[in-house]
Amino acid sequence: MNDKAAHTAREGSSQQISFENVIIRPGDAVQVHLAEIEQRCISRYIGHVIGKSVLIEAPVANNQILHLRENQTVSVRAFSGTSAYAFNSQVTKAHSAPLPYLHLAWPRSVRAVSIRGAARVDFSLTATTVNTSLNAPLVHDIVITDLSITGAAFHAQKPVGKRDDELIIRFHANLHNVDVEPVLPCVIRSVSPTNDNHIKYGVQFTDLSLLDTLTLQGLVCMRAVRN
Repeated sequence: MNDKAAHTAREGSSQQISFENVIIRPGDAVQVHLAEIEQRCISRYIGHVIGKSVLIEAPVANNQILHLRENQTVSVRAFSGTSAYAFNSQVTKAHSAPLPYLHLAWPRSVRAVSIRGAARVDFSLTATTVNTSLNAPLVHDIVITDLSITGAAFHAQKPVGKRDDELIIRFHANLHNVDVEPVLPCVIRSVSPTNDNHIKYGVQFTDLSLLDTLTLQGLVCMRAVRN
């Protein structure tokens, strides 16, 4: 393992903790995964009663509220910006008023992974990018070589822009058996040649949607743990 990979693995090491040690706040977004339909949904954390229940809003998928049944199994993932958390539970009660929300059974344990917001994780992702600073933008094929929650580096065979140009990066990936297609606005922060006659770009993400932010967090966390 190279020095960079070794650093990332140490940073991404996981541990089992109790839910009361999870650092998320009421209103924070969480991902809810339903094994039956292999679909990722967005919800928000409401609060908890220690040892009894975790409360979240009813999850939403494709702008539709999902009505979960009691005893349905769910996997929940949450991110604080410095840590990622995952736990399994079951729906103990579903309510529709004063808003659709769920009681989840108190988790026996939570898997926690510590990741700095700027931690770079090695990737090899085929992607495309468009330079939106140009009057007639072209689509360029690129390869993302590392990725973080705040930015990325990629290689391109042809010039895609200059420092401070604005780009849109798109790629396909699989996150927990779900196909994802994030759309990532970003700004070029560095440009340099590579040893194989390609061009290396460093970019900083800007104005990410909530869903794309969660997707990035999930991809970085998953890769850090695997390394």
